[in-house]
Amino acid sequence: MLDFKLKGTPDINRPLAADIKGSHIALSGGSTVIDAVNLSLNGTGAQHRIHGTSSMSLDGKPYKFEVNAAGGLNKDFNQWKGSVDTLDIGGAFNLKLQNRMNLEAGAERVSMSAARWSAMGGSLNLQNFVWDKKAGITSKGSAQSLHITELQNFVKIPVEHNLVLGGDWDLAYSQNARGYLNINRQSGDIILPNKDPKNRCLWA
Repeated sequence: MLDFKLKGTPDINRPLAADIKGSHIALSGGSTVIDAVNLSLNGTGAQHRIHGTSSMSLDGKPYKFEVNAAGGLNKDFNQWKGSVDTLDIGGAFNLKLQNRMNLEAGAERVSMSAARWSAMGGSLNLQNFVWDKKAGITSKGSAQSLHITELQNFVKIPVEHNLVLGGDWDLAYSQNARGYLNINRQSGDIILPNKDPKNRCLWA
């Protein structure tokens, strides 16, 4: 079921509204199922508020999503600029914004202001992130207590482990990469496979 109402014009200063509700929507041959979606947008093209929630399953793994943001489009309709109050991706992937974040996003540039996230059982502190179509990517931040076992929802790691990692980075990439990336083990071990389970190799 999908029910929607849309109202808008090419004039970004005229009223813009969208109300979308849906449930039990199967995509990609049934591997993706949107259990429920509720999205609303109200204001004008130049200044509007967006609120949305959804729950879905992807390859059998559950996800929940919530967003609450305010901003607007430029006159060419290719860049959105505003602030994000809520961004929560739960379920198989746990990422939650802890503070209001300024965001610019579009075909020419993506820019995020300083933001704190809870992620993978730990925390992610992003001081800045900028992608520019001409200049490339710059990013700086740090992470603490990331439980790598949560990556099993996406990547099958071929060894048994219970690693918890942290680190920091200050990177830029255009034609060449520059900067640094530090990763440190805060706790946990890697157990290397062995045919004899009594003689497994523990790496820490």
